[in-house]
Amino acid sequence: MQNIIVLGGNFAGISIAHHLLRHTLPLLNSTNSPEKYKLTLVSYSDHTYFNVAAPRALAAPEKVPLEKIFIPISTAFGSYKSSEFTFVHGEAFEIDENARTVSVKDVRTAETNSLPYAVLVVATGTRANILFTLHGDHSNTIAAFHDMHARLPEAKSVVIAGGGPTGVEVAAEMAFFHPEKDVTLLSGTSRLLSRVQNASISRKAEKKLAALNVKTIHNVRVTAANKTKDENKTSLEFSDGSTRVVDIYLDATGGKPNSGFLPASWLDITTNRVVTDGETLRATQAPAGVYAIGDVASYSKCAIPDAAWPAAALAYSIWYDIQTGKISSASSKKSEQSSSRSGANLSAIKEKKYKQIQSDMIVVPTGPKGGVGVILGWSIPSWLVWLLIARTFGVDRVPKWAAGL
Repeated sequence: MQNIIVLGGNFAGISIAHHLLRHTLPLLNSTNSPEKYKLTLVSYSDHTYFNVAAPRALAAPEKVPLEKIFIPISTAFGSYKSSEFTFVHGEAFEIDENARTVSVKDVRTAETNSLPYAVLVVATGTRANILFTLHGDHSNTIAAFHDMHARLPEAKSVVIAGGGPTGVEVAAEMAFFHPEKDVTLLSGTSRLLSRVQNASISRKAEKKLAALNVKTIHNVRVTAANKTKDENKTSLEFSDGSTRVVDIYLDATGGKPNSGFLPASWLDITTNRVVTDGETLRATQAPAGVYAIGDVASYSKCAIPDAAWPAAALAYSIWYDIQTGKISSASSKKSEQSSSRSGANLSAIKEKKYKQIQSDMIVVPTGPKGGVGVILGWSIPSWLVWLLIARTFGVDRVPKWAAGL
């Protein structure tokens, strides 16, 4: 039995794992080849996290209970047979590209195991503020939410660093549900949502925040953040030389890729992301049979579409590479894998390549009544943002998302 290992149990990992289990493995295991395949999902957390809804869960936990956005992986993948799917609750800490193995430390027992792979998919995402990305087991993020919820009622001042979608959403949710608080947003650049080419969206977002009494400050960054002696407040130092002590400080400036355990030769030396072909999702500086998807991959704009939409293209690449003998199994020499699989039918799946959308694609709620957005470069009205996401932040769709439906 050959192993397809997926590293990472959130958006990208969940999407590709379900696609492979539903569409690719049945085809691979129905051929005349004696080699059969199964999928192993490795994640430090045994729950997947729908962090899209984090801004509302943070500001209004009664609207978004945490149990609705943390879904057990055992539930998400409960429909598959044990012969085709295995979950490993562990931390991948080393790759041996020659032996084609992943070393994993079990979260509960601390035991280490070496997992052989024929195919390796890196979907480990990025590491940012613990409220917005998983730091190890999901219980750590839940504890951070509980701490924030305990501090929020008495807090008078809230400062959010980061003018991207997360920063804008958090500022809006805080101001809407807690209008008595002094909420300040630091964009860090000359405007909000600076990655959006359509600057009018930035102005609209700032206007909506102003209507909620959010103070937006541009071209100032947080250079240091330290807890005060009683740990109830945070002392901030800013790039303009000023300082401020606040009740709550939230860093929403984005994260760094979870790639430190990967061979350095696989990574872009500037971004530390896996160098990845944006159409096929092949990791071009790694041996054959290694792929990357989502925020950890070099093609990604660090948005949900780049984590979920490429799944079909990646699955096709894996299927094609196995069928044509480009991948050597963990137990076979490359010379033995140089020819196509017996009975391979290369027309069984239509060729798929990921076509990343280059136009602006962003939908940003500014509270539960609407927001701003751009789809394919065209500005959309606030009511459509309300319809698409602002009402519920997509929480009603979480069970189906986790189950790959």
